[in-house]
Amino acid sequence: MSDRLVAADRVPLRYLEHGRRTVAERLGAATDSEPDERCLAGHPRVGSTLLELLAINPHYVREHGDQVRAFLVTEGVDIPD
Repeated sequence: MSDRLVAADRVPLRYLEHGRRTVAERLGAATDSEPDERCLAGHPRVGSTLLELLAINPHYVREHGDQVRAFLVTEGVDIPD
């Protein structure tokens, strides 16, 4: 367990902040041609472009946020709807 404790109601928000920061950094570092380049063999989404990956990213943020929420609830944390 981490020595850093975060209030349960902040965990999903911190995860979203991390995702937003990662996307902003990734886009900021991308070359002009990179958003249209395809993922190579071995990537779970082979053939997808960076832009396509970013378009489906909100789905994964939601999915993982729901997983974090479910975990917290099973641990007895009361999270309002």
